[in-house]
This record gives sequence, structure tokens and C-alpha cells, in this order.
Amino acid sequence: MLAVWLFVVWVALFGSLTPGVIIGGLIVAGGLAWLFRRIAPRWPEAFLHPVQAWKFMVHFAAQLAASTIDVIRALAIPRDELRPAIVEVPLRVRTRNEVTLLMNSISFTPGTVALELHDTYLYVHVLSTKTPDEVVAEIVTMEGYIMDAFGEGRIVENDEQNR
Repeated sequence: MLAVWLFVVWVALFGSLTPGVIIGGLIVAGGLAWLFRRIAPRWPEAFLHPVQAWKFMVHFAAQLAASTIDVIRALAIPRDELRPAIVEVPLRVRTRNEVTLLMNSISFTPGTVALELHDTYLYVHVLSTKTPDEVVAEIVTMEGYIMDAFGEGRIVENDEQNR
């Protein structure tokens, strides 16, 4: 896909379909695609479902707004009343793309930072929390949207729901 895209860009830049442009485009596009083959996204895992990706973006924007308000409120309360914590979150996402998107989404949200990833657990620092379970629930919800966007679907964790 990268080679095709690069070839189209090459021809568009030169604005010509002469044999020299076509041969040069094939050589350059093929060479660059070969050089960057190790960092190319893995298909089909890299494809997003547009509607589900849109739902994730809407959810993320809402989380961003709510977290910003929470951080502004936290600035007004005394430091003794803040409850910073590091929370262990079990992960369901598996691919590099999903884990990266989740960690970046957490870190971009004010008041939270994705600290470290160990096997299937993510450690997240939160500025202020009532209970760690609330933080885990919010991250699991975000994780579900990401899994839907990448087509993994939500995993049902409770056996009672399967009956």
C-alpha cells in the first residue's frame, strides 16, 4: 500500500506519465516501501472501523472535558485533600496499536499519566481519586471503545452474562 501511495504522489508531483517518470516512480516508491517495511502498520490490525472510531473520539473528547474540569477543581482544594494514586489496571487490549492508543489517551487526559506497562497490567498515576475502582472502570470503558474501533469487540468478563 505504501508503494502504491508513494507512486501516485510521485506521478502527481511530476504531473506527467512519461516513461522516465513512471520508471523513476516505481524505483523510488518500491525502494522506500522496502526500506520502511519493518515499521509499516500490520494489516488488517491497523484498520479502524470509522463509526466505532468516531464513538471513541466523542468519548475521549467528553473525558478530556470532564478531566479538565476535575483538575481545575483540584487546584482549588487544599493539597491535604488530594488523593494521588498509582492504580494497576488489567488490560484486555493486545495489539501494539491498541495499547499505544490507550496509553496515549490516558496520558493526554489531564490529571492522569500512563506510567508503565507490565505484561497485561498498566500502571496509571491519577491526580485525585475517590476509589481506584472508579479509575479502573473509566479506563476499561475507554479500552472497550478502542477495542470496538479496531474490530476486536468487547470481551465479556462475567460468566453470568454469557448464560
